[in-house]
Amino acid sequence: MQRLYLPDGNWVSADEAATRAANRNTDQFADPIPPGERLLVPLVFPTTGTTRPTAVELRSSVFSAGARVDLT
Repeated sequence: MQRLYLPDGNWVSADEAATRAANRNTDQFADPIPPGERLLVPLVFPTTGTTRPTAVELRSSVFSAGARVDLT
């Protein structure tokens, strides 16, 4: 449920297969993160061209508000 926002307002979802491959073929999001703990893993997004993304949104489910981080 991770999204990368582009300058035109469109967004792309993380590439699940590429993200799994970048994490030694394991699903780093399969288990909950305990309170007070951190998880640092690479996320891979399919992008084209040299346009820099404007924000990334991290969510635990479609119903969660998640966290949005501006990249500009």
